[in-house]
Amino acid sequence: MDEIEVSLNRSIECYRALLEFLEGTAAQKLNYPPTILAIARRLEELQAQIEEADVELAAFPEAANHPLQRERKALMEKIDRQNRLIFPRLAAMMAVIKAELSQLKESQNALTGYRSRGDARGGRINNAC
Repeated sequence: MDEIEVSLNRSIECYRALLEFLEGTAAQKLNYPPTILAIARRLEELQAQIEEADVELAAFPEAANHPLQRERKALMEKIDRQNRLIFPRLAAMMAVIKAELSQLKESQNALTGYRSRGDARGGRINNAC
């Protein structure tokens, strides 16, 4: 196997790993931040691996005509379809979280108005005795 094939195979494996992760994510119930943060971290890892493999592959311009490019392109198209399925769910989840954070901030501001500004030792009751 020559260097081009090794590089193409590495790129294909990286894309395949991303596709498998996205398919698993699409099937999974997305709950609040812990799951979303874990997904984001894993996506960053996989994207870094893909970027590294593609930079390596870019050193071989003749790889553009290699038969393995078809498989690589097909994986990219499948990943694109998975992204289109998952993105609306993640965007909706992020909107819900943003709304909840906004409500929490409003509640916190409202509660601040109920805090006592005076001496916390009893005030009038202690002075009356």
